[in-house]
Amino acid sequence: MITQNHGEVVRKWIVENLDFIKSMPGSKPRGHKGVVFGIQDMQSAAVKRKLLEQNFPYNELKYIEEELINKYNIPVNKYAESGIMMVYSEDGYKCKWHTDTTDDQNVYTTRLNVLLSKPEQGGEPIIKKIGSKLVIPIEKNEPWICVAGKYEHSTVKSKGSTPRILLSFGYDVPKVMLENLNHI
Repeated sequence: MITQNHGEVVRKWIVENLDFIKSMPGSKPRGHKGVVFGIQDMQSAAVKRKLLEQNFPYNELKYIEEELINKYNIPVNKYAESGIMMVYSEDGYKCKWHTDTTDDQNVYTTRLNVLLSKPEQGGEPIIKKIGSKLVIPIEKNEPWICVAGKYEHSTVKSKGSTPRILLSFGYDVPKVMLENLNHI
């Protein structure tokens, strides 16, 4: 579990700033079903500047990132495409099946994830590994890792009035490192 108070500060900011989030360029992820929007590349200077103007709690975001990096022993050498992202979704949301891609065949995009808010039903990640689909049972503030550049992944359809709020930290990690850490 991540430290609850850091997650709660970020979750509260997200809920209180939905109109701002919706107004950000590219806030509607392509191919996803249901009410969903978010912010990508939260680590970039341009996005960070806009978020800081809205008093986004970057210190708490950094604490969460450090907790996840330490838990999974993933060094941050290079952010993946989309980098740090926040995704807010409501009843009926389902992530499309996809695998993240990189230009480098020696790395896999790897995402360290945590739900700051979990719907009453559904919302769990699904990862396809070697011919099977694995639904990962998770609770609010419980992290999971997805080697998104190797495994196709999606979510269980969200149901209920509580939104699904995801923080996802994406890095391009050398395949050999992921193998040595038993993440693949």
